[in-house]
Amino acid sequence: YFLAISGLPATYVWRGIFAVGSALSLLGLVLRVMTTQNGKQFEKAAKLPKGTRRKFLKSYWRPLLGTALIWLLFDIVEYGL
Repeated sequence: YFLAISGLPATYVWRGIFAVGSALSLLGLVLRVMTTQNGKQFEKAAKLPKGTRRKFLKSYWRPLLGTALIWLLFDIVEYGL
């Protein structure tokens, strides 16, 4: 807003707005990198063996099938065949 009413030519105004946006984005990126260090519990859990798809599907095949069928019926009702 201040750049727009300052009387500067439009080429400088958009460059100033772009510079401010870039500086804020860079600041956000730096803060994100500094604050997202992995904790000890996360590192420990990442080393544990992972389950297989077959084991997952064996446990959750009924809810997955039910969700897929309900979603299919909703799409048929909402969008038609």
